[in-house]
Amino acid sequence: MPEKNKAMVLMAVTALMWSSAGLAIKLVDWNPMAITGVRSALAAAMLGVLSRGRLAASVSYAGLLYMGILQQGVSLALYTWAIRRLGALEAILILMLEPIINPVLVAVGYGELPGAWALIGGALVLAAVTLRGVTGFIHR
Repeated sequence: MPEKNKAMVLMAVTALMWSSAGLAIKLVDWNPMAITGVRSALAAAMLGVLSRGRLAASVSYAGLLYMGILQQGVSLALYTWAIRRLGALEAILILMLEPIINPVLVAVGYGELPGAWALIGGALVLAAVTLRGVTGFIHR
């Protein structure tokens, strides 16, 4: 299978697993740190399987630890804590802000400007969040 097709399949599996994880968090009555630990252990096991035990020598282990512990671990623990306290619509709207925040951070950090599709997608997400906020305010 060509690499591009493998990547597409893995992204589809990732999307399915990420979505099902949000549902599972609502169904399981565990501490957010326990959920984060189990998800991290599963991710580490999957990394071991996919890399077949070989990581590139050029990988910075300090960077890998930072990404694993701080960027993923802390953000996942906060996500797990918050998702239990939000309704489904609020949770998904907040998660949908990531495609907006990411290009902004890339533009600020690296000077890479977003393309037309990124701008259109960002505008749609902002419109949805705004509409949800306005309708929620009106119905109160």
